[in-house]
Amino acid sequence: LVLLAVILSLFLFIFSKTIVLILFGNNFEESYNILQILSFLPTIISFGILFGQWGLIVIDESKLLGKIYVLGGVLHLLYVFILLHFWGVYGAALAILMTELIISLILFIAFIKKIKKWKVGL
Repeated sequence: LVLLAVILSLFLFIFSKTIVLILFGNNFEESYNILQILSFLPTIISFGILFGQWGLIVIDESKLLGKIYVLGGVLHLLYVFILLHFWGVYGAALAILMTELIISLILFIAFIKKIKKWKVGL
């Protein structure tokens, strides 16, 4: 999953301008920068899936998973409007990237902590 996501992220980053031109034409040529920012999402989200959906749920921590996603949503609302105000659509793209990165990091840390406790309990 993660390897496929890394390949997809690289593809999107490298060919973002071509993708935008093919799909939307010359009028949207400059929006390839936004696609480049968002191109890191498949890799970041794949870690969230690995440690969140596949990790925490398997060890019966779905409530914790839900709390982490709610926390991520609240954090996102705290800075998305500020970034949007100062950097427009680029700020929104950065906010999305930051939120997914924060959530994935929290999911990873929570999974590691829970799995250590889970192993001790066996």
